[in-house]
Amino acid sequence: MLYDTNEREVSLEGEGLERFLLSLANQVISGQPGIKPTTARLFGEAALTGGRLLIKGAPVQVAAGSMASVLGIPAEAGLKPASSLLNRIKGVRLTLLDGSRARVRVPTSEEFSLLKDDMERSELISDCIGHFFARNYLSCAAAATSALLTHAHSMLHQLQVISLQRLSRSQQAEAEGRRALAALTYTPWHQALMRITLGTVVASELYRSAADETRLAQLKFYEGARAVTLEKFADAVAPLTACSRCTADLMEFPLARVELEHVLPGAKPRV
Repeated sequence: MLYDTNEREVSLEGEGLERFLLSLANQVISGQPGIKPTTARLFGEAALTGGRLLIKGAPVQVAAGSMASVLGIPAEAGLKPASSLLNRIKGVRLTLLDGSRARVRVPTSEEFSLLKDDMERSELISDCIGHFFARNYLSCAAAATSALLTHAHSMLHQLQVISLQRLSRSQQAEAEGRRALAALTYTPWHQALMRITLGTVVASELYRSAADETRLAQLKFYEGARAVTLEKFADAVAPLTACSRCTADLMEFPLARVELEHVLPGAKPRV
């Protein structure tokens, strides 16, 4: 397929990028009629994973490997869906506010480094966690909001919403929570954890879905963190203690230990 090299290009980031990728994922699923809901979610998650890499300029082989990992297929089998996804991205034409049409900018592979991208994401998450450790919720919310413009991650969404809640910015927290739920459409477990943070479900409703130690520890953390946010410190002790004793390698583990400091007598969240 040939493309007009003089055609206008636009770069997408943040909420605009997430909406574009979700639309792309839905297109991929609609092209697989009759598939089961669980399979549809896998296809959607694979499309989001591959799309985020491709739109940053990742080589097709890199996106193929990530998509294959999500789908549980050999890496070489991921080349076809990754190539198809790239063609979809390049074939999209966006209508801008001024009524003009433009294609989505896809950087060249030379501009992309998977290691650099992973390191940037890890650094951004670590930065947010550091602010959360210090109970500096204003800086944590600002850092997470900035990081989400270029790197989607469930932990960034969680730290952003929890921080806004503890700053008493309830309307903003609810708005960002809705955006997070949309971004987590194809990762239902992380979407469920966000619902705990938002208070729309209680943790006890999800215990049966926590099929392993990692999920149970995550569930316990967000149950405890929600109690801390509501200043129900006595209710937070048991779930946070359970998470802090988890042997699985997960980001919620050190967060749980810090959160336990909030439930000590006289401890009050700072801003």
